[in-house]
Amino acid sequence: MIRRVGLSVIAAALVVWVASTSAQQVVTGTVVRIDPTAGVVVLDNGQMVQMVPNSVILVNNQPVQLGTLLPGTAVVVQSGQPVMYQDGRYVVMVPPVPMTTAKAYDVVPRTAAGVYEVSGNVLRADPVDHVIVFDDGRNVWLDTDTRVFVNEQPAQISTLNAGTPVTVRSTRPIATRDQQYVTMREVASGTVVRVDPPATVVLSDGRTIQLTGDQLIYVGNQAVAISSIQPGSRVVIYAPGAISPSASAMLGDSGVRQRENERQGP
Repeated sequence: MIRRVGLSVIAAALVVWVASTSAQQVVTGTVVRIDPTAGVVVLDNGQMVQMVPNSVILVNNQPVQLGTLLPGTAVVVQSGQPVMYQDGRYVVMVPPVPMTTAKAYDVVPRTAAGVYEVSGNVLRADPVDHVIVFDDGRNVWLDTDTRVFVNEQPAQISTLNAGTPVTVRSTRPIATRDQQYVTMREVASGTVVRVDPPATVVLSDGRTIQLTGDQLIYVGNQAVAISSIQPGSRVVIYAPGAISPSASAMLGDSGVRQRENERQGP
């Protein structure tokens, strides 16, 4: 009876321990080399993890000591410190800070024809800033890959009048944020080797891409979250297309309305 109670207490403690570590950083891989002096485990995916006081190494879901590890062992390291070997010593890797914390773009759905499009009635069309402002406050930034249609016929932005219903189409993703529509440009593509937290994708050709809130990740024809990317996935990373310097000050609905008031003022 006492033994059963003891086992129950141990099981409960394990549940609490697993729950407390579930939110911590977890690194998985196969051991290539161990540096016991520095407390570092080198994994087959190139990652180097240094043990700190609260680090835990699991083999077959059982905690083990660093000194017992052998090359070829599959491990899970919880709360380890990522490091890199530089100038003869291990250097702590500081997680990169995203360039922006702006709200992410939402992707306009693809049509049955396989293109992306947005439609509306023109309030103003500006061929200098390459922007069409719709009467409901939305604005679409154009680039060389977008096409404007009126009654399903191609049209030039310089010919558009107020009140004209138009459709803007692109074979590349059109994304929207805060009533701004932009065509995305490809900035990188390749096969994923690994994903490093918080938002870094390492490709098989050695490139390291730091993702920001302005970018989109596509696997096939589907936009995906960074958390769903698996090693071996073929990805295409998009970023917003260029906006002319004179138009950059107009970003945001209030800026558009202010400029409209200035245009219509005395």
